[in-house]
Amino acid sequence: MPKNIAVKARYAGAEWFGEPAPSFVFRPVHYLGSKLRVLTDIEQAIDRVDPSGGAVCDLFSGSSTVSRYLSRRRRVMAVDIQEYARVLAEAVLNGDPAWSVASVEKALSEDRRGTALRRAVDPLIKLENEVTLHAMRGD
Repeated sequence: MPKNIAVKARYAGAEWFGEPAPSFVFRPVHYLGSKLRVLTDIEQAIDRVDPSGGAVCDLFSGSSTVSRYLSRRRRVMAVDIQEYARVLAEAVLNGDPAWSVASVEKALSEDRRGTALRRAVDPLIKLENEVTLHAMRGD
């Protein structure tokens, strides 16, 4: 399959990156206008327009959730003017398929620095969960 490309749109020119992308749904940023629940609808609409499985361009790619999902079967060009979106697209589309959340957690748990890192961030994660629950309840 041809390479996927992450592009940071600029007023003049663009940066191009590429490599084949592994396929799974990943949502690194939670946007208000998330398309996570309509990924299959988007894919089906694209398939109706282009049943050949040709390349697609994800304009305003944001968190690259759509790009990553479509990259399972198509070549994808992810485009966004925001630098963070370009960084996310490059990582999401061209990341190392050998790494997974489980493998990273295992590596961190076996490393003393990983253990220290977990001890340092656990209170913050707990606080974030508590605040989120309060917000969901309207407190």
